[in-house]
Amino acid sequence: MPAPLSGAYRFILRLARVCAVLGGIVLLAMACMTTVSVISRAVANTPIFGIFELVELFTGIAVLSFFPYTHITRGNVVAEFFTNGAPAPVRHGLEFLADLTFLAIACFALWRVYAGFLESLDSLSRSFVLNMPEWVFYGPAAVWMLLLVIASAAAAVLSAWRLFG
Repeated sequence: MPAPLSGAYRFILRLARVCAVLGGIVLLAMACMTTVSVISRAVANTPIFGIFELVELFTGIAVLSFFPYTHITRGNVVAEFFTNGAPAPVRHGLEFLADLTFLAIACFALWRVYAGFLESLDSLSRSFVLNMPEWVFYGPAAVWMLLLVIASAAAAVLSAWRLFG
């Protein structure tokens, strides 16, 4: 891969890794919060108010934070049963086609998450139990989706370089 593309790819990979680590921290915090709630309920019959809603909302953020790293490191599930024996150009062509498809899906998802973010800002919608503004969760989701689009584009460029290189 040419040096300028290689540097950009490494930067996007580092950014995706940081995003995944942040998602891991969110998951760890949710596990601790759930543990405290269960213990509090068992000992004092006072669980954390709205724990189900918090876990639901933060799970979405955590899951989205893993997508960019998983895609750029080729960690997604790939069915290679029929293509293992195919020549390298065929495998690289299929990889490029898959990357373009994933990029299109990521762009569509970013568009819809961003639309949800704007709508939640306009409508001032709030969560049911905790009465928290929904835009607080749509905002990070939009950022993670943008990073997924960037990581998907980087993966497509890499597979194009392998194919046409």
